[in-house]
Amino acid sequence: LAFAVTDYKVQGKTLDYFIVSLGKRGAGVYPKLKLVDLHVLVSRVRLGARLFVIGLNPDDVDHLRQLRPSEVLGIWEHGYNQITEMWEPELAAAYAAE
Repeated sequence: LAFAVTDYKVQGKTLDYFIVSLGKRGAGVYPKLKLVDLHVLVSRVRLGARLFVIGLNPDDVDHLRQLRPSEVLGIWEHGYNQITEMWEPELAAAYAAE
């Protein structure tokens, strides 16, 4: 028995086994994979040994090397004050203005 799920569907779930297809998508296939999507997908399984990657040609991984964190994530990270353990909009705005 097998089925397909999206990264949105597995958020907050913990899975015993997970198979993820990371092969290069054809032209016109959307949505494109983003780094945050990849993180959600690979972090859902209990043990790394039970995460299986299929469809990936080791000689053709440029599409994965091009993945970058979103700008919004950077703004959020810089808005968090580790001393007060609070998110401060002023810090985020200062970072975004750079």
